[in-house]
Amino acid sequence: MVDAKIEQRSFQAAMKHAPENLYREIRSAWKAHHRKFSGAMKRERMSGRPGLKAPTGTLRRGLVVKDEGNSLNTLEVSTMFTGAHAFFAHVHETGMVISAKGGGYLTFPIRSGGAARSTKITGWARVKSVTIPARLGFKKTFDRMTPALVKATNTAVHKALVGEAVR
Repeated sequence: MVDAKIEQRSFQAAMKHAPENLYREIRSAWKAHHRKFSGAMKRERMSGRPGLKAPTGTLRRGLVVKDEGNSLNTLEVSTMFTGAHAFFAHVHETGMVISAKGGGYLTFPIRSGGAARSTKITGWARVKSVTIPARLGFKKTFDRMTPALVKATNTAVHKALVGEAVR
């Protein structure tokens, strides 16, 4: 037979603060995970092959981590592209064929040295359409990092309820 004894007052005090502690720990764990995810996206998928070359860094700057809500019931932590960056991120995540309107042509400058930021235009290219390949890998990167998010959540729950991190 096992004899278990629970000190009622300590247990009640711990349970009174459990939702608040749980919210705080999970929010902290999720924000840390999303910052790691955002960093991995910028480092692995937005700094050259196999992802985007991103010479200007504009898309990279549009990737933000947001958290909303003031309780476990309303807590949302997300990594997203904001504003116009969201459209461009979608194009690079899923791929797209961009065609000229009305049967016309898309026109692109040809710059000396091939550099996108070079100021010297040496000619113009005219095409009916361009195909942007899917190459951002946002979902693939998130899916790869999901086990770490589950572990961080479990650790946060344990820490909130027991008072110490799982080793």
